[in-house]
Amino acid sequence: FIFLKRAIESFKDIIEFEGHIITGMGEGAYYMSLKGYKQQFKEKLGYEPYPGTLNIKLNSSSYVEAKKEMLKYPSITIEGFSDQSRTFGWVKCYPAYINDSVNINSSILILERTHYDDSIIEIIAPFSIKEQFSLKNGDFIKLKVNTNYPI
Repeated sequence: FIFLKRAIESFKDIIEFEGHIITGMGEGAYYMSLKGYKQQFKEKLGYEPYPGTLNIKLNSSSYVEAKKEMLKYPSITIEGFSDQSRTFGWVKCYPAYINDSVNINSSILILERTHYDDSIIEIIAPFSIKEQFSLKNGDFIKLKVNTNYPI
């Protein structure tokens, strides 16, 4: 009974993250433009992502742990695929709110393959998040994931 109680209590309705915007490696635009990903994003998320990801350096180890915990929750999964020369990994998408803006389509991505360590979160949206929110590298940002989102 105690084990079950702890398991139930460990799930949260909202997972929050805080961090600062950093410059990425520039690879997000390439991956967002691949037909195998682009079609699935449009079909499963309802939009084509802006070509690129917004990269957030998480402020504390508790946020890094929360990122790992997100894999326990339902996600919108973009399947991996192959082309003639290589394979591309899966992407798990978690609808997210940026700086408490609930009417914005955006998703935090958890990638099967990435060059980043666990302290970096990547976000996509159908527009430039930096332009939409007048943000620049180094700016503080808050993210929230509603784990009860109907997926």
